[in-house]
Amino acid sequence: MKIKKGFSLIETLVVVVMFAVLATIASQSTVMSLRSARKSDSLSDVRDNLDNAVSVMERGLRNSQGIITCTSGTRVDFIDEYERLTYFSCLGMSSNGYISSGSARLTSDQIDIEICSITCTTPASSAPTSVDISLTATNSTITGLSEQDKSGITVDTRVNLRVY
Repeated sequence: MKIKKGFSLIETLVVVVMFAVLATIASQSTVMSLRSARKSDSLSDVRDNLDNAVSVMERGLRNSQGIITCTSGTRVDFIDEYERLTYFSCLGMSSNGYISSGSARLTSDQIDIEICSITCTTPASSAPTSVDISLTATNSTITGLSEQDKSGITVDTRVNLRVY
């Protein structure tokens, strides 16, 4: 009778295939996890940037002394609390769009404003004038994500001006 001192070729191949399947599953799980983390970070950056821009716009409009003009849904000119003529405007909407004010750019160059709408409403009654702002933005610097994964963030707000 002969005593075996090792594994047969079939046993070795079965073990190698099992490890290959486990390694594939583990690597796919890791890739999906990293992609989700990158997408989450990207959306968080866009949300923070839009929230900051909208906050500056709300504060400026709410404290303004009045609206001068609202142009084609992408610009509003107003007199600020210091009696200076200033504006908020959507620029470069065909590519690398951003929000600007009379003094500075409000959104980062890493954020691309894709849809921007600024609409002024002056009611007939004694109600205050309101400005509706709608922005949709994506992160323009993120790589390695499909177009579906680069979904944008939309922010809508209505600012009622103070009545002096």
